Amino acid sequence: MIEERPYKFEVLLKANSESDEKNHLSLKLTFELPDDYPNSLPSVRLKNLSPDIINNNLVLDFERLIMKKADESLGTMMIYEVCEAVRDQIINMNEIILKKLREINEAGSIENSLKSVKISQDAPLSFTPVNLETFAKWCDMYKERMRKLKEEMLTEKDLKPTGRQLFEQRKNIIEEVKLDEGEEEADYEEYKEEEGVE
Repeated sequence: MIEERPYKFEVLLKANSESDEKNHLSLKLTFELPDDYPNSLPSVRLKNLSPDIINNNLVLDFERLIMKKADESLGTMMIYEVCEAVRDQIINMNEIILKKLREINEAGSIENSLKSVKISQDAPLSFTPVNLETFAKWCDMYKERMRKLKEEMLTEKDLKPTGRQLFEQRKNIIEEVKLDEGEEEADYEEYKEEEGVE
């Protein structure tokens, strides 16, 4: 117990209480109980004691679990239930970690595995070296593949010409209309000169 009024205490949760070798996850919960506990929710702070395994997203998940369990248990002594809910989660995660470690140990140590892999200088290369020529060839093949893919995905709507395409097709018609308007203005200017109209 850290303080007496308001009651404040810490609970250390370990995934495996049998041995430290099998315990890879641990959290510390700090509870601060209000005067009207259990009819109101306690203040709970979570401290991650395994930061190399438990990331911030998991800490947020644990905090949501704590609040959910506390809400469900409102009106009852909830500390034990909250702690057990979190402990169950870290036990399950710890079992997965232990299983992975057993698999690694069964396959041999990492050093032995690396030593068994031999890379020979004389071994033929199984990749294409990248140079200007091979990259240009790859780029052409890629562009062709993308063009074919785009053609396959065309719909009836895509086959209709766009407004710009229609405009460019009818550009000559618009230029002829402009020429006709220019001729009309020239005719009107001649008419004004002949009639003496201003």
